[in-house]
Amino acid sequence: MLDKTILLGWFGLWDLIKGIVTSLLTAVAVARWAALALMIRAGTLLKSRQWRIIKGLCGIMITGALFKILHIAGADLMLYTPIPLVAGAYLWRFFEKENKSRLDVLKCLWVISFIVTPIIEGIILPKWGYYLNYRGLNLITISLFWITFIDFYLNHHQAK
Repeated sequence: MLDKTILLGWFGLWDLIKGIVTSLLTAVAVARWAALALMIRAGTLLKSRQWRIIKGLCGIMITGALFKILHIAGADLMLYTPIPLVAGAYLWRFFEKENKSRLDVLKCLWVISFIVTPIIEGIILPKWGYYLNYRGLNLITISLFWITFIDFYLNHHQAK
């Protein structure tokens, strides 16, 4: 029979480990947003006409989220339609650029994987009878993001 202090000690250790893992995952999420903000601010997208389109689509998405909270009809359409359109505006900007660097190609691949991964995992695979953990294909998106950010930091951010 296990002693109560030993059992409580194991639960305490487990809670400590869960707290550390949660803190690390939160730190990684914050780092991803900070890295994304740094890349957007240093890029040329903010000076283009596509940025105005992206801002408008983000506004529609935020309004859709508010409609979803209020259970207003049409919220799903307002919430999910702008996502591929934002990717389309970014790809439009990518193909409009004359000189494309390796960083531009990596950012384009990341945007495509960011949009395609949920579509594959949420729509296509379940119709075929496959159900995957979301983290499976999402690992590709996360890896592409960090490769893109490392390339940005080493080659472009340090040069400025």
